[in-house]
Amino acid sequence: MARDGWHILRDEDGLTLARHLPARFDVSVEAEVPLCDAGRLARQVRQDMWRAMQRVRGFSPVVRVERLGDVMRVSAGGRVPAEARSDAQRKIADVLEDGRCRARWVRWAGACKHTSTLLALFLAVPVLASEPLEVPSGQPVTFQEMLWDRPGSGLVYRFRFVAPEIGQEGREYEDVEIDMHHLCETYAIPRLSDLGPQPSQIVISLSREETEFGVAHDDVTQFFEAYRVEDETCILEFF
Repeated sequence: MARDGWHILRDEDGLTLARHLPARFDVSVEAEVPLCDAGRLARQVRQDMWRAMQRVRGFSPVVRVERLGDVMRVSAGGRVPAEARSDAQRKIADVLEDGRCRARWVRWAGACKHTSTLLALFLAVPVLASEPLEVPSGQPVTFQEMLWDRPGSGLVYRFRFVAPEIGQEGREYEDVEIDMHHLCETYAIPRLSDLGPQPSQIVISLSREETEFGVAHDDVTQFFEAYRVEDETCILEFF
């Protein structure tokens, strides 16, 4: 079926969105996101991929979305001239690895009924970001964002906070370690209730100022801790 010049092909395993038929992957990058509406997810991915690839002549986008257990597997790519394939692969990978993009995709696509809490978590981010949080050390802390990824060790939720006093006297790592554990148990864990895919790890980070995830900021003090969850308790792990 063609819609606004785009072809939508549905089968028992999933959905394919393509600019031209037959759909063909000369390059392809895969990612996984929480369960959501396949059609909406495909259009969101296509939109961001198209923006990143609009200067690549001869590019014809294809997005394939399949349900894989408790996640959606996205394959993004398409037809690309041979001389542009290496650059195209990199550009598409950058889109699929962007945590902000993936959060927006899930927010727009809507969570399936048994993962609706995850959607609520993403929707809550702008509201909660400006509210000060109480922590044992008494330092000022505000929530910045929650991101997730799925490295080889399993699903990880990253809760990122801004704490402008860290690195100062009385606010070194040893002074605020208890704050990160407190935030894991009182802030992160309550927001994981009834999620579909449960994380293998929670990462709590404190940053002296807001930073973009994945970008090096050598001049900004940041502290991190990783935890596994057992019986609604955060157990410290080591990176």
